[in-house]
Amino acid sequence: MSREIHFVVSAKLTDENWRDLILGIKADYKRVAKQKSETFKSLEKWVIFPNRFTEIAEICADLHAAIVDNIGGFRSCKTPSRTTKRKLRDHYAGLRRLIRRASILHRSCLQLSLLTPVFAEAFINMIVLMLCKPEIRSNKRQFDSFIRSQIDTKVFDLAYKCRGFVHPINQHAESYKNFKRVMDKRNHSIHGNCNPEREQIELVYFEGKRPLFKEAGDHIGKRLEAMERQDEPDVVIKDYEGTQEFLADIVTRLEPGLAKLVRKIIEDPYPGYDVGRNKMGLGTSRTRGDDQSSRAEV
Repeated sequence: MSREIHFVVSAKLTDENWRDLILGIKADYKRVAKQKSETFKSLEKWVIFPNRFTEIAEICADLHAAIVDNIGGFRSCKTPSRTTKRKLRDHYAGLRRLIRRASILHRSCLQLSLLTPVFAEAFINMIVLMLCKPEIRSNKRQFDSFIRSQIDTKVFDLAYKCRGFVHPINQHAESYKNFKRVMDKRNHSIHGNCNPEREQIELVYFEGKRPLFKEAGDHIGKRLEAMERQDEPDVVIKDYEGTQEFLADIVTRLEPGLAKLVRKIIEDPYPGYDVGRNKMGLGTSRTRGDDQSSRAEV
């Protein structure tokens, strides 16, 4: 017969009391161990993980806003021929504004052009993770081949290797052509390739070590004009918005009810994943930081 243990929490415990308490707790755990194990086995095991797509999407949205806010306002910067103190003051004030604008625009254009293909692939990989057919996922060779395939192959395989697609991707659609153009440019950008002839700022001749500039002009102004040509903010915006349009088109090709659920899960910063059933769903309230919780899953 087990010894009954009755202690007042605030009472001072002797060594024997502590020993009896520990032995009692261990005995109680042993008594319910089997029941506890069976209960755990009956529960679904969900893993909460960070949604890389939403992280990248937020950064891209901020960069897009920075470009849109600064895309206008460029003008040639030339030192006035007839200088007065007021003209010089106004000139340098305008020059500082242009330099500040160029700094924001150059950084934002460079980052968004690099991230747009990553943004697209993160979205498509989330679609695969959510909707990949069980027979493809359970075959490691087929699943690995699907995941590692070229982006255009992966896009066209979505309708055949993922659940819920009513219509395949239309390779003749303008949205796909724009998307393909963006993805084709990524290797040039990501690898940091340089084309001196295409990206030249200006032409310089040398007489010995003496530089002879073909065109006269302010060096700072020339640099700002070159950055404007190099950054191509209009093109960066068009590529990003065109990519968003194509990704939205992918979801519209799903069954309507499934499309609505996919949008909710793909926008969840901390979605859940049922390891046993290979199912994705919305994250838990503790991770989301609010009082919402859902068993919604695809």
